[in-house]
Amino acid sequence: MSIAERYHEPVGRAYRKIVHEMPEVDKVSALRMALKAINDSVGPYGIVPTLLLYGTLPGLKRPSDPHAASTMARAKELKSATERMSKYFASRQYRDALRSRNGPDVTDVHKFPLGSFVRVYRSEIDKWKGPFRLFVVSGETCTLLVPASQRGFSEFRTTVVKQYIPPVPPPAPATPDSLTVNLSGIARFHFQS
Repeated sequence: MSIAERYHEPVGRAYRKIVHEMPEVDKVSALRMALKAINDSVGPYGIVPTLLLYGTLPGLKRPSDPHAASTMARAKELKSATERMSKYFASRQYRDALRSRNGPDVTDVHKFPLGSFVRVYRSEIDKWKGPFRLFVVSGETCTLLVPASQRGFSEFRTTVVKQYIPPVPPPAPATPDSLTVNLSGIARFHFQS
């Protein structure tokens, strides 16, 4: 999804709200107000676009100005739209956070047959160690048979266990001793001298 597509929904929502609450405002002004409301509201990363660009938010006209009544009404609506958009962005962030996954997928660990070989991630040395035999999977805990020289049985969370796939050895290079030649199918030629 492009930035323009992500920006379209909040602008459309602000525009519809402004047109609904202020039917006397023409469509161009309503669109300007919607864009202003979006640009003056805090975005998903805590950035206010207008403040980032200009370093300050633009001020409003004084109440003594003849156009101040309409300006003040627009400012009030702008503030209302800005608050609604801030709430919308907050609810959107919350919804996105609830939908996101919070860790590695461990469903495969529960499907490993008992006795299979697995590896364990050791954060102290930042490496995968193993192979170790999987003894029991109970909930989110795996009990592994670690060689007796180390610890015997040890328990690990399923988030740090993965299947051990043995490395495939490269093919051995051909040597003269390993080459056999089958000469039974070759015709014999006799040369006369």
